[in-house]
Amino acid sequence: MTKNILPASSQRRIRSAALIGFALLFFRIWTTAAIGAVRQDSLPPLPGHGVAGACVGMVDDKLLVAGGSWFPEGADGGKAYEDRVLAFDFGGETWAVIGKLPAPRGHGAAVVLEDRLVCIGGENGTGLLTD
Repeated sequence: MTKNILPASSQRRIRSAALIGFALLFFRIWTTAAIGAVRQDSLPPLPGHGVAGACVGMVDDKLLVAGGSWFPEGADGGKAYEDRVLAFDFGGETWAVIGKLPAPRGHGAAVVLEDRLVCIGGENGTGLLTD
């Protein structure tokens, strides 16, 4: 019998990290099998302008991109926040604006629940968001 030299809290963190790593690997394999490997440079550009920090997820075989931030006047200008919700149709290889967020936001987290993309937290230029 071997004795554990790590404290229980460290053991839990290691198990949690391993579980998260496995989940991410499974997600990568599942999405590749579900829609085929998609490289960033294989999609047409977003309509209008690109964004960073958007909420992104797959819903009903469509890639949804909600919110995000961008620099309308270039890197030296101020940051703006987006409220558009875009959907990419892999069959037609086209983007469409399908809605708007209740308020502009970027740099939050996203999760797909059933048939919805849920954006959580982030920021909007006036501060951090908690919803």
